[in-house]
Amino acid sequence: KDSEVPENWKEIPIEKEVLIVNLDFGEITEMLMYEIMRKGKQVNSSGILVDHIELKEAPVMTSGEAVGGRFTGLYKKFISA
Repeated sequence: KDSEVPENWKEIPIEKEVLIVNLDFGEITEMLMYEIMRKGKQVNSSGILVDHIELKEAPVMTSGEAVGGRFTGLYKKFISA
């Protein structure tokens, strides 16, 4: 939210982790958002200690404003090149 990144940005506590999937099919674009819920560690079938996580579907922003970013409209840019 701030215009400047603080020098100690690695020390800022993480409040929430999300996974955002943007699907672009030309005229149709869909965004899916999931909150990452960390449930500790567990041993997988290979005996390796891994993070146990669950994805909880989160509501997508519906403010009516266009969402933009580095990969927005990438499909259209790719096929028109």
